Amino acid sequence: MMLALSLNTSHASLDDEAYTEMACIKPNTEQQFDHVGCLNKKGVAIVGDNLQTVFGDFPYPMGLVDASGKLILPNQYHQIYMPSDWEYDNPLPMSDALILVETRDLSQDSLFGNLGVVSDGWGLVDTKGNFIIPIGMYDKINQFYDNGLAAVEVDGKYGFINTKGELVIPLMYDYAFGFSDGLAEVKYQDLYGVIDVNNRAAIDFKHQHLELLKPNLVAVKDGDQYALMDIHSTRLTGYDYDLISDLDFQGLYLVEQSNKYGVINTKGEIVVPVRYDAVDINYEKSSYHDNKTYLSAKRTDGNHDLYDEQGVLVSD
Repeated sequence: MMLALSLNTSHASLDDEAYTEMACIKPNTEQQFDHVGCLNKKGVAIVGDNLQTVFGDFPYPMGLVDASGKLILPNQYHQIYMPSDWEYDNPLPMSDALILVETRDLSQDSLFGNLGVVSDGWGLVDTKGNFIIPIGMYDKINQFYDNGLAAVEVDGKYGFINTKGELVIPLMYDYAFGFSDGLAEVKYQDLYGVIDVNNRAAIDFKHQHLELLKPNLVAVKDGDQYALMDIHSTRLTGYDYDLISDLDFQGLYLVEQSNKYGVINTKGEIVVPVRYDAVDINYEKSSYHDNKTYLSAKRTDGNHDLYDEQGVLVSD
């Protein structure tokens, strides 16, 4: 069970046992706020005063305090996005990413109450509250993902910056997604391809659409159909499917043909025949079998067939 503590953390170590026990530690702030968030592993917490909206109370606008409770970023920002690996209950090592802050035009009410109309400004700050990228330098900044890079946009062109705020991949793409396992999906001259962190093309720009899948496979679209391809541009299936998407992020992919669903593996082999109304992981069954995944496939009569990850039809 998660603990919720309110402690004087002016002398607290971020290596304290409380963090290993997934405790929520809230600093005693120098000034009063309606909302004080949990300190993350970097020793920073989000603060704000509650704002009444049609959806309930929200901490708004937001700012940042350090472990001593000192306000290091004024509470005047529409949204603050912390790197997920900084969260106090995240076991992953901390990255050197930056904190993404967003402003909005508060001069007018929006449909969500007085949260302001969408007129975004973006910036990046460090754990001291210093702006590394000032508000307005980029039209849009995405969060940092793998490899310490974040997509940025100016006048409809996208590139990538590193955690120092340096532009390391030029603003040359029509669109860019975040990096995953050292690769990013980007759009160039209306066609999609994949680049690595050095801006080299891993998959050439010749596809109408594509989607990176794990582990390092790609669903590519030409015409109206998708095929499964590896990162070396070797096709593992024909252009047979209306859709290919990750199912379990470990090598099983949901496929669709004419509103019927099935599952294929990393070799493009059919694991569950494409004849079902729906297919999903059977989490209840899978939880009782170490390192095995079971798939529940819904028949047209409403009943389900159960398959293991090798494609063997088994009984419930």
